[in-house]
Parts: sequence; structure tokens; C-alpha cells
Amino acid sequence: MAGFVGLAPIEPLGMSEIRSTLGSFFLGLCVACLWLQSPDAFTVLGVASLTAAVVRFLSSWFDRSISIKNWGGVAVEALLGVLFLLNQN
Repeated sequence: MAGFVGLAPIEPLGMSEIRSTLGSFFLGLCVACLWLQSPDAFTVLGVASLTAAVVRFLSSWFDRSISIKNWGGVAVEALLGVLFLLNQN
């Protein structure tokens, strides 16, 4: 994932940071939602995903880094956000 988005660690600490920030944090959120089966948990994850999509869109616009990877990220984050918010059973 880090290479896909253009990040590269220069020390072992950097690899730990990339793994925890780009991987395990979101994995933990998803596992918590599946375990708790709480509408509130899915709402939090949905709002966080939609916020990530909006911030990625704005960042790519203002930073002039619009690319297919950024548009794909916006689409995936927005889709996941909507799906999490719809899971209110």
C-alpha cells in the first residue's frame, strides 16, 4: 500500500508507522464493527470514511495531485462510507 501511494520508509520506524497508520488502524476499526454489530460503530466508520474521501478530494485538488489513484481512493472511501452508513439494522 505504501508504495502504491508513493510513500517509502527510510528507517525501520518508518515501516512500523506505515503499517500501523495505513493498515492495522483501519483493520481494527472494521473488526470492531463486525464484533460489536452496533449501528453507532458503523456510523462512526461511515463518517470517517466519507471524511477521508472529502479530504482526499480537496487535498488532491489544492495540491494539484489529481490522478487516477487519487480518484480511485475517493471513490472507494466514499463507497465504503455510504455502505457503512446504510448498515443500520
